[in-house]
Amino acid sequence: MVLFIFIFWISVLLISKMLFKRVFNHLAIFVTVWSWMLIFYNFKLLPYPALTTSTWSVILIAFFSFLLGTYTVFAARKSLNFSNDLKLHSTKLQLFNDKGKLVKRIIIVFGFIGLFSALQNWYVLIAKYGSIVKVFLSANEVYNFRQDNAIPGVIPYIQAFANAGIILGGLYSAYKNKITLWLAIPFVAAVLKSLAMFGRIGMLIALVELLVSYYIGKYAFHKIEFSKAAKFRKALSIIFLAAVLVGSASSIRAFRGTYEKFKGTNVKLNTMKDNIFFSPSIYLYMSSHVGVLDAFLKNQTEETSFGENTFAPFYNLFAKFGFTKRVSYNQKGYYIPMWTNSGTILRDFYADYGVMGISLLPYFLGLFGSYFWFKFYSTGKAIYFVLIVHLYTVIMLSCISSVTRGADWFVSLGVLSFTVMFIENRMNFFHNS
Repeated sequence: MVLFIFIFWISVLLISKMLFKRVFNHLAIFVTVWSWMLIFYNFKLLPYPALTTSTWSVILIAFFSFLLGTYTVFAARKSLNFSNDLKLHSTKLQLFNDKGKLVKRIIIVFGFIGLFSALQNWYVLIAKYGSIVKVFLSANEVYNFRQDNAIPGVIPYIQAFANAGIILGGLYSAYKNKITLWLAIPFVAAVLKSLAMFGRIGMLIALVELLVSYYIGKYAFHKIEFSKAAKFRKALSIIFLAAVLVGSASSIRAFRGTYEKFKGTNVKLNTMKDNIFFSPSIYLYMSSHVGVLDAFLKNQTEETSFGENTFAPFYNLFAKFGFTKRVSYNQKGYYIPMWTNSGTILRDFYADYGVMGISLLPYFLGLFGSYFWFKFYSTGKAIYFVLIVHLYTVIMLSCISSVTRGADWFVSLGVLSFTVMFIENRMNFFHNS
């Protein structure tokens, strides 16, 4: 099975490269994250049960729907007047008509708003527990409070400005052809916020947004050869960002405590239980989600309203006024045979919309992934860049869960869409004056 999945992965990668002329595209991302999750699951380093025929059917239906949606726009690209040339001159991308000066200022502003959000969260926690040391010693309690949305005093939503800053920072770094210092401000803000909540998903989202925005941006600009000094500075920047991520994630793991002694663990994996990069719990996080999907499809005892999971932030907003019930951040867990609860985006699609959800929604993900891709590289309009990055974040993390369960995704999308349209209008005004 592992060999078959590996061959399938390579084959689809080659198809995606042929279609989009680049390795980094939404079809390649989708098949990569899902293939490797399935490969890791089938390594059986933990005693996972075999996936049922129903689960394989759901996965295959979703994939081929995604593939069909992707190809629909590709087949119609000539009638839509979409160009195959991915390289844009900076003058075509109006955000940089002033050589990126306004974009840089906005990255800094967004970064400091994100830092304010993170520090305000830490202030509330320190006031509650008495000291930063006691906050870390109460990591599990803080994490459970966050899951129940029960930390009074923490200002919601504004942390999404850090995500918006990361996305703009990735594009600005691509324009400058280097990882810029200004990107560190929103990135560190996002990490500090996740550290305050003792959760790692925020860090993962920040990393995905950085990678997607940087590489989509790199395709848009002509490549410039790096000098040795520039390569060295770029390496230092990457090392710094990686150190921030690894250090913060390791701190969360250390203070929250992570169970590593699963019954039936592979002997070699069990010897790595103290490894910060790969351990039984990390392997569980990399592979278990499809097992939860399998258990969910077997049981089918959950009762959900239409769109409850995919639009959870709106349900929770309306719940404050008594119009809907509140959607818990935590989903129901299953033993597979270890307890875990995130079951891929297909769990949310099936729970919210039934069979139509696993066929139509992946189709639209593929369709809009292709449409926004070609639209951005054909027109240079930054709104399509914003849509690409947010959609690609959903696709890249679809093997874990739906990132739209969190309000930050929607707030970041709204803030950044308004921001890039404001910048472009400002550039047009001064250009025509």
